[in-house]
Amino acid sequence: MTETANAEAANAELETAEDAEVLVLEDVVREFGDTVVTRVLHGISLRIVAGDFCSLTGPSGSGKSTLLHIMGLLDRPTSGSVRVQEVETAGMHDAERTRIRGETLGFIFQFHHLLPAFTALENIVLPSWLATGRRDRETDRRAAELLERVGLGDRRDAPIRELSGGQQQRVAIARALVRQPRLVLADEPTGNLDTESAAQVFSLLREIHAESGTAFVIVTHDPGIAARCDRALEIVDGRLT
Repeated sequence: MTETANAEAANAELETAEDAEVLVLEDVVREFGDTVVTRVLHGISLRIVAGDFCSLTGPSGSGKSTLLHIMGLLDRPTSGSVRVQEVETAGMHDAERTRIRGETLGFIFQFHHLLPAFTALENIVLPSWLATGRRDRETDRRAAELLERVGLGDRRDAPIRELSGGQQQRVAIARALVRQPRLVLADEPTGNLDTESAAQVFSLLREIHAESGTAFVIVTHDPGIAARCDRALEIVDGRLT
């Protein structure tokens, strides 16, 4: 193969990788209630590809949390299709959905849900322990590298209760990334932080995205953060606009 042909093949492979579908929703409807049915999501269709960095905004009660839970396989749609890396998940058993969620998705929450009695490193590797039933050196190594990456390499053995709010959120980011997810869903990741810590955490997410190509969907009420994302999604009355 000529040098030109090699270059063209490499470029084609890169474009294909960047365009790879990570998550696809098609005509997703979510309703609650039996006697009185309330429709929260009205036919949502959405495509997230590798390398996306998206904001998701909308007023309170618009359906953001419901949509995020369906995207994260934490809830099931009433109807419609949810595909993760081209695999349909809507009809799967819970155990299979849990496996795919653990292998493909990472989560960052406004309230980080870290365990105060455990160290920073232990909090990062704990989800992997629970998923595999054992602690392995490779996960420990990756967790230590991530702590260095988020600026907490010297606090790896510190109990979570000794860290500041901003530091705890950095640990939560490392925890979300330790299993090398294709997509990270972040629900108000800076909403519980002061202005300086929030700016640092968001900058860190952008740096990690640029380095890894991991796709991000960030739910936020902060218009400044939404404006700094590459793609803006807005949900109003259960419909994407």
